[in-house]
Amino acid sequence: MIFYSLVLIAILLLFRSGRWYVWNVLIGIDQLGNALLGGDHDETISSRAHKNRHKWYWDALCYLLEKVDPNHCERVVELDEGDKYPINSEIENDQKK
Repeated sequence: MIFYSLVLIAILLLFRSGRWYVWNVLIGIDQLGNALLGGDHDETISSRAHKNRHKWYWDALCYLLEKVDPNHCERVVELDEGDKYPINSEIENDQKK
């Protein structure tokens, strides 16, 4: 309930201030939600979901997000935040070559 209240406040601020301010607030709320779920405080829920797609509930979240925004989870993954995931080590190896 608190999460939705914060989102509503952020949307209301849209009418009061610039677009980037509201966007930053929404990203902050997303990162807060991830931290409350035990994730990294500087990573979004979508990024964490993509890294953990091997678990059914994160895969289900990505599936729902990608119905609204195709390739959302893959596009917003933050390799430098939160837990590392298998593809990260492959990318680092390719960059060293």
